[in-house]
Amino acid sequence: MLRTDDVHALLQCTTEPSLKTTLGRLGNMLGFKYALLGVRKFMDNGQMQDHIVSDYPAEWRVHYDQNHYSEIDPTVRHCLAHSTPIIWSPSLRHAQAHAGLFEEAASHQLRMGVSCPLAGKPGEFCMLSLALDQEGNAVDRLIDMMLPQCLMLACFAYEGIRNIQGQAQPSAEIELTQREREALRWAASGKVGWEIASIMRIAESTVVFHLKNAVQKLKVRNRREAVARALCLGLITL
Repeated sequence: MLRTDDVHALLQCTTEPSLKTTLGRLGNMLGFKYALLGVRKFMDNGQMQDHIVSDYPAEWRVHYDQNHYSEIDPTVRHCLAHSTPIIWSPSLRHAQAHAGLFEEAASHQLRMGVSCPLAGKPGEFCMLSLALDQEGNAVDRLIDMMLPQCLMLACFAYEGIRNIQGQAQPSAEIELTQREREALRWAASGKVGWEIASIMRIAESTVVFHLKNAVQKLKVRNRREAVARALCLGLITL
């Protein structure tokens, strides 16, 4: 299991190789063998620009790109259209439309995994895929158990790559109240709503109010992404 200070290491990375190494290590801690972080930018001229940080087998990455598999990959299509993660289930992998893609991936040790989408800044989309070289009931149980951790890892990985690329929003542009910062700090430590309410001695509905405000100010979708963004910008510390 990952703690917030474990994933916080992604925000300390200053180069893409260090981000790849750190992301791979954290994925290993969750029980996965491979990790891929993909960011797609939709340009003003209608073109798309993909940026990949991955420790997938190099031969597979070359083969995937040469055959333009991102255009038919159901995990990419799903993550572009939904905010929920997609597990590489048997029904997905064996569907006639893309069975060949998953068979080829399996021949390169990518047999089972999960892909988590993130909506980035306007015109930008991100996904994190974590994969294993085996499948079966034990793997299914692992993914089910680690899914919330995968989502947290995706949030911090995206903030990590934005930080390296110098795209993080300047913290001076964001004004969080003392209560919003406090609620985010406790959320970062793993506390849930009622626990934060007890610590701060306020109603749980008030905690929700403060966290919703922080989410809006940080221009993210949920408290998990808000924690990652606030930590990255130095608005809160662990």
